[in-house]
Amino acid sequence: MKGIFIRGKWTQARGLDFERRSPITSDITYQGRCSSASDVEDAIDYALKNFVEWSMTPLESRIVIVQRFSKLLLEKKDAIAKLIRDEIGKPLWESRLEVESTAAKGDVSISAMQQRLKPTETTTYRPYGVAAVIGPFNFPMHLPNAQIMPALLAGNSVLFKPSELAPSIAEVYTRLWSDAGLPPYALQLLQGDGRVAELLTQNRSVKAIYFTGSFETGQKIGRVSLEIPGRIVALEMGGNNPLIICPSAQTEIAAEIAAISAFITSGQRCTCARRLIVVENSATDTFLKILQKRALSYRAGMPSDSSDPFLGPLASESGYKRVVAGWKRSVAAKGQVLLSLDTLEKTLVTPGLIDMTDCETFDEEIFGPILQVTRVPSLDKAIEAANKTEYGLVAAVLTLDQKEWEYIFPRLHAGIINWNGSTMGASGKAPFGGIGKSGNARPAGFFACDSAAYPVATTAYPELTLPTFIPKGLLNK
Repeated sequence: MKGIFIRGKWTQARGLDFERRSPITSDITYQGRCSSASDVEDAIDYALKNFVEWSMTPLESRIVIVQRFSKLLLEKKDAIAKLIRDEIGKPLWESRLEVESTAAKGDVSISAMQQRLKPTETTTYRPYGVAAVIGPFNFPMHLPNAQIMPALLAGNSVLFKPSELAPSIAEVYTRLWSDAGLPPYALQLLQGDGRVAELLTQNRSVKAIYFTGSFETGQKIGRVSLEIPGRIVALEMGGNNPLIICPSAQTEIAAEIAAISAFITSGQRCTCARRLIVVENSATDTFLKILQKRALSYRAGMPSDSSDPFLGPLASESGYKRVVAGWKRSVAAKGQVLLSLDTLEKTLVTPGLIDMTDCETFDEEIFGPILQVTRVPSLDKAIEAANKTEYGLVAAVLTLDQKEWEYIFPRLHAGIINWNGSTMGASGKAPFGGIGKSGNARPAGFFACDSAAYPVATTAYPELTLPTFIPKGLLNK
C-alpha cells in the first residue's frame, strides 16, 4: 500500500513516519508517513488547476459515478467490513452495517441534490471550489462519505484527510472512487495527524471545510476560518446527549432502548445517550434494575469471525484512558455505581452505569460506554436537567402520554429530538446536526448539500432591453 493520492497518482508522503496498530491484535495495519506541507500544497494546487473542469462536468455524469461507487462498495462489502473491524475494532456485524450505510448514501445524496439544489429560472447553484473533508475514527467510512458525496455531486474538488486511526480504510475508500471512474483531481487523499488538518485549515485556497470530531478541534477550525472570506465551515462535534424516561415508559422496552442508546459501538457514537434522566415514580427502582440486567447482557469482547460481541474495544489507547478517567471522576464525585465499568484486555471495557443524582457532574462527552443516571421529581425538572449542557446534538423522550411529549418537545434544545426512539435514531432523509458545542447550524444528513454549493441569482434577457424605469431629470439632447 502507498500512503497518499495526490496529483493523479499514489505516492509516499514526505512527512514524519506513522503507523496504525489494530486495537484487537496490536498487529500493524498501516505503515506510512504523514503528509507534509509540500504535499498539502501540491494537492491544493492540483485541485485548483482542475476545479473548473470537474465543476463543469454535467450533474448526470457525476451521478453515474456516485452510483458506480455505491455498487462497487457493496460488491466488496465483506472485505471492507473486515478491514473496518481490524483497524477500528468494531464487531463485524456493525462494520457490515457501516459499509451498507455508506453505499446507501449515494441515493440519498442524489435525491437531496435534486430536491434542495434544483435550478430555477432565476437561481442556479455553484460549488465552492476546493473542499476539505476531515473525518473521524468512529465511522471512518460512512461519516466522511456523508460529506464527500454531496461535495462531489455539487462539483467541488475534495481533499480527504481521514483519522490517523483509519488510514487503510481511507485508502481503500479512495481507490474505489478511482475504480468508479472519478477523475483524480476530484478526490485526493492526504494521510496524517492533526497537523495535516491544520495545514488545510490555514490555506486560504480551501473554500469549504467539513469536519467531524471534538468541539476543541472544531473550535480551532472555526476560529481560523473566520479570517478567510468566502469560506464555508460545517462542524459536527458530538454531544452530551440526554434520554428522558417518563413514568409511563419505565418498562423493559425502555430499558432496552436506553441500553442500546448508551452502549452501541462501545459508546463511540456522537449520538450515544450519555445522561439518563428518569422522572421518579414507584416503578423507577425496578426499571433501573431491569436496565442493569440488560446492560449486563451486552457482551464485550474482541471481534473475530467466530465470536461477534456487541461491544468491541475502544479504538485507541488515548481514548481508553479518557474513558477510564471519566468513570473514575464520576465515582470520585460520589456517584452510586449501579454497574461497574470494568477493564478487560487491551482497550476493552464493559458497560458502566452510575447514578449521579445530587452529585457534581461534568458537561463533557465521555466517548465510551458510560451512562449517567439522574433522578428528577417532575417533567419540568427533567427538561431543566436535559438542557443543562452546552452541547445540543440529540435528545430523546420515552413516554406513552402524547401530551407529555408535546409539552417536553418544544422546551428541549437539540438539533435532533426523538419520541419513543433511541438517541442514535437519525433518518437519512432528515438534517443531521446540533447546536451549541455540537454544531454550527450547518447540518449534514439530507441537508449536507446545502453546504456544498451556494445560490447564484440571475436576471437574464436574450436581447438588450431598455430599463422599465426611466429616471426623471435627464437632459434632452
